[in-house]
Amino acid sequence: MVPLIWLGVTIQDPATPYGVMVAIAALCGIGGANFASSLADIGFFFPKARKGGATGVNGGLGNVSRVDILPFRKLGEAKWRSLAKPFTPHGTPSPTPGQLASARHAFAAHGLRVV
Repeated sequence: MVPLIWLGVTIQDPATPYGVMVAIAALCGIGGANFASSLADIGFFFPKARKGGATGVNGGLGNVSRVDILPFRKLGEAKWRSLAKPFTPHGTPSPTPGQLASARHAFAAHGLRVV
């Protein structure tokens, strides 16, 4: 978190030396590697039935309470609405009622509210 805050501050100054930016990038890389290795370690420490939940909590997904099914169908809708044009996603088939019911059931089985 510290390298990220440091990057946010230094990137605002065009006179920031190249060496400082390289140091920040290196620290961000170490942080990313630490996170990745912690995800891999979960496989060793948790029983098979609990690995998915443990991985989700470790990855920051433990507080997901709502899932939008097929959110990509909504991408760009606000832009088209602001241009007063109809929004029609071309080449993206609408999901069948059976597919939606299956997805809702899968998410609800894990305690997620589906919108």
